[in-house]
Amino acid sequence: MIGADDYLLRYESAQRDAENAIRREARNALARKGIIATEGEIRRWKAERAAEIEAADAAAAAAAVAGEGKMVEGAVMEALHASAAENKDAKE
Repeated sequence: MIGADDYLLRYESAQRDAENAIRREARNALARKGIIATEGEIRRWKAERAAEIEAADAAAAAAAVAGEGKMVEGAVMEALHASAAENKDAKE
């Protein structure tokens, strides 16, 4: 039971650290805009940031589908070749 408690405490600590980092980033971004970082403003900033990230991901996916993502395809192919080489070495 002690191991589970330790794991839970470490997990909760990591969650707090991640949330604190996001909140710090939000406070800094809002301060650069001259906005006081209230809870409501931080929530709004998080929502805007999530929308920006989602839009960027969608644009990258659309570019890859449209054939503009040659670098992405190249990176995927390199990773596949490296994985195949590792598998071949492991078999030998």
